[in-house]
Amino acid sequence: AICNLNLSILPKKFNLPMICKPENGVSKKKNENEKPMMFSDMTGGYLSGPTIDIYNRFRLITSHNLNNFNIQLHKEKNDEMCFILNGLQSQGFKRNTKVLENRDTLVKLGLLITKDLVNVNLSKAFDFMRKCYFNDIAVQEACSLNSLLMELAKKVQRARYEEFIIRLAEAYEGFVFYLPAFMDFRGRIYRSGILHFHERDLARSFILFSPNNQYECSKDHGKDFACAAAFKYKKFQTLDEAFSWYKEKKSVMYASADSLMSFSLNASDPFQFISKVLCHERFDLYNGIPMNQDASASAYQIMSSFLLNEDLARKTKIIPHPDGQIEDFDVSLLNEFQNFLFSEIYDSDKMKIIESKLDRKLVKTLFMPMIYGKSLISMADNIKEQYGKLLSSKDNYNLAKLCNEFMKEKYPDVVNLMKLIKLIAWVCAAKDLS
Repeated sequence: AICNLNLSILPKKFNLPMICKPENGVSKKKNENEKPMMFSDMTGGYLSGPTIDIYNRFRLITSHNLNNFNIQLHKEKNDEMCFILNGLQSQGFKRNTKVLENRDTLVKLGLLITKDLVNVNLSKAFDFMRKCYFNDIAVQEACSLNSLLMELAKKVQRARYEEFIIRLAEAYEGFVFYLPAFMDFRGRIYRSGILHFHERDLARSFILFSPNNQYECSKDHGKDFACAAAFKYKKFQTLDEAFSWYKEKKSVMYASADSLMSFSLNASDPFQFISKVLCHERFDLYNGIPMNQDASASAYQIMSSFLLNEDLARKTKIIPHPDGQIEDFDVSLLNEFQNFLFSEIYDSDKMKIIESKLDRKLVKTLFMPMIYGKSLISMADNIKEQYGKLLSSKDNYNLAKLCNEFMKEKYPDVVNLMKLIKLIAWVCAAKDLS
């Protein structure tokens, strides 16, 4: 295909979903008797022919420099990788029209921002707010001008994002679309663009699996859909516990026309929760199935495999729990880290302050990127953002140091493997080895 459009007007940062099925990925043969050994030798997907900047937008790998992205495919692995990518990229999706059936109610509840803010001129709005603030002593005593300006900017930005995602989803109404896939430096497959299932809650709620002949699903799978909805509200230890909770709350969710949306206010992912409940209650195989849970594939799972660490593998759900419980590694890490802090911090008042803001989200922010070399300064910044003025800069840095000490004590094999990988990388870089 030849593009007759001016390339400068095409979005260069946002890869949009495609309505044409991608070309199958294939391994480029160097000659008849030799198969390619590198993932970078594969071609397929979208725009695999053109050069210049457009060539790098839909590549199967993230790096522009192929010499720094040498994923080796020994023997039959190249064909296996092609099979996996082709299967993922050929899966069609469609827009979920049910989520925004009552958009006005969602705005009233605060789940969506009114679209009136989309076209606000922030410069003029800021000037008007400054004048109002200067003439209202009561407001001056209640809050600062800077906090008001920041709050307005956040709401306008959120309104623009929501409206953009909604309009984009509406543009795909009636189409089956496909999501380009690529592989990152860890060898994990993601989807590119802005409307896909690695995006935020609102965008993910708009995506349904497009019906095809590969479905092996019926109303007998109602329990699975109910559990999927329950897990978007909160976490559960077992599937039976999630299903029991859903059946118990079902009458509350449908007490009135707006009950489901009001109930979703406390959900961990409100829009996906609404999407899954609506699809469960109005089950129609031929209208598509909502995206289910993300696959769990954290860096700690990879570490547990490398190290043959059964305890870590069980916590990261590679090995099933003997009681059938669903493990949450971040919650386990939170509890272990709290116990560690009690043994290291003797100031009870300081410990109460730390406990007050120490949650699963912060623990995941601190410890998950440590696998990739997160620095103490970066961790201290995360802690400062969480605690604000409750802790001093020195306290933030000391708490970051305790995170490192905790890892060395609790997971020394992980820390040692990270050091080994770093040393190997330094040696390879020094010798200019790929």
